[in-house]
Amino acid sequence: MTAQIGADGLDFPGDPRPELLAGVTRVHPGPGGEWVNLEGRLGFRSTQRLRVSDLDGGVTVATWPAELAPQARYLYGRGLGSSLVAAALERGWTVEPSPHLAYHTAPPGRRLYMRPSLPPLDYAAIWEDPEGLRRVGSHARADVERELWPWLKQAGLADDGDDSVLLRFLDECLGRRPAHMRPGLRFRRVWAFAEAAALGSALARAIRSEFDAVFAVAHEPALGSAQAVRLEAREGESVPSAGARTGGFVREAIPERVRHEVWRRDQGRCVDCGSRERLEFDHIIPVSKGGSNTARNIELRCESCNRRKSASVLRASALLCDRQPALMGRRE
Repeated sequence: MTAQIGADGLDFPGDPRPELLAGVTRVHPGPGGEWVNLEGRLGFRSTQRLRVSDLDGGVTVATWPAELAPQARYLYGRGLGSSLVAAALERGWTVEPSPHLAYHTAPPGRRLYMRPSLPPLDYAAIWEDPEGLRRVGSHARADVERELWPWLKQAGLADDGDDSVLLRFLDECLGRRPAHMRPGLRFRRVWAFAEAAALGSALARAIRSEFDAVFAVAHEPALGSAQAVRLEAREGESVPSAGARTGGFVREAIPERVRHEVWRRDQGRCVDCGSRERLEFDHIIPVSKGGSNTARNIELRCESCNRRKSASVLRASALLCDRQPALMGRRE
């Protein structure tokens, strides 16, 4: 086997298709238009990211199930991993095991990726077994060396030739932080350019139908469903109008040039904590309160910091409402 530190080029980058992705999901893509957060925006539990790009001679749709511990526990803990893999393979998707070790917020270049040659169904079965499932998540460095790594080799996910790569990861990347065992998968489906051109405006609907057919096995909501719309509305983002079936949105999208300006200005990091993970465009003054879609009114925040900010604003508003009657009484 050939474990390595850093991305191996198999994560399907290509040229993003943000308009097509928005048409598929009915949700505005994240920074740069590269992917949609299915977990935070649409309530998915088995996978977080969906990407649509031009790659491999066609339009490539990619997602990464079980990439993080909550998704892995949902899929494997309920015995849904093997069923999801089987459904994807049956419908012509490429499925690859992608187990890796990382610390919290580690960029791809500082993760240790294993490349087992196991068939995808055998790989899923490893993590559905209680012995595999209990190893998902956080491990102290000493436990990685003493217990987790020997088990990974016994399970066929690494071998003795990978030992030196592990030591380099522990010393150069992990340090004293806990390591997270991520039993990920990589799903990909390609529509050849000729097929995509023949579908024309129906391509987004075809992709959505194909994706929904696979992930229904994991009891996920259909893309663009009423449940997804309700979740999106709670996030305060643009929502498809009930009468717009062609991908239109009720609220005006943040212009692409503004997104790029904000991304460059904030250097692709959360303005509060510096994280590069799960970033969102946050309005300083909400649009509902008269805020504009300009760079001066928009900042990058990670999902956690954005939720904390929203919660603090709500608490402040509630406190102001509670004080208002007392203030009025004093004025009288």
